[in-house]
Amino acid sequence: MSKQKVTLCEQDGSYVSIYVDASLHEGELTISGQDIGKAAEDFWGDSDYEYWLTLPPASAEKFF
Repeated sequence: MSKQKVTLCEQDGSYVSIYVDASLHEGELTISGQDIGKAAEDFWGDSDYEYWLTLPPASAEKFF
């Protein structure tokens, strides 16, 4: 099965840019994102912060 991907958020700003995607692969739903900019650096100490959550098929199917 091929991986399906959709962009949920793409916001470019002077203080922070935020990108969030969702992908579905073999029944697993992964939501991942990246915050880039001064806001991430002020809060996390680095100019980019990446995060994700993967739901197994039994949990992911509740979204469909």
